[in-house]
Amino acid sequence: MLKSLLKLLSTPKELESAVKEHPGAEVLKEAVAVLLVRMAKVDGLYSKDEVRSLFGTLKSHLKLSDQETIDLMQLAENSTQFADSAKLFAAALRAQLSTEERKKILQMVTEVIRADGKEDEFERMFLASVTADLGLAE
Repeated sequence: MLKSLLKLLSTPKELESAVKEHPGAEVLKEAVAVLLVRMAKVDGLYSKDEVRSLFGTLKSHLKLSDQETIDLMQLAENSTQFADSAKLFAAALRAQLSTEERKKILQMVTEVIRADGKEDEFERMFLASVTADLGLAE
């Protein structure tokens, strides 16, 4: 999957344009969704608030229908069975996206963290890891 992600993502413009116009759009969507689902599950809880936030974030940022968002979330949830999936997808996104596009993805991850009104140590650690993997650590 990582190899196909790197191959399919060439030189995307803005995140929405890249997702909409790029031939590898489905892989890009999955990569973003995997990061968000991993963030929502990292503390061992997957609350209704997190699911709602995740749904709304994916739908609005990626311009998806309700059914497309549900399908993408299910696909991402299945991908998160692999412990390194978020790290691999973040590294691939780092290699292919601009700094601004990566910042937008990090903003989406942060929205999911805030969904349940609590930020625990697992979420802070995961956020730090994703930030570094996306090449945005200062």
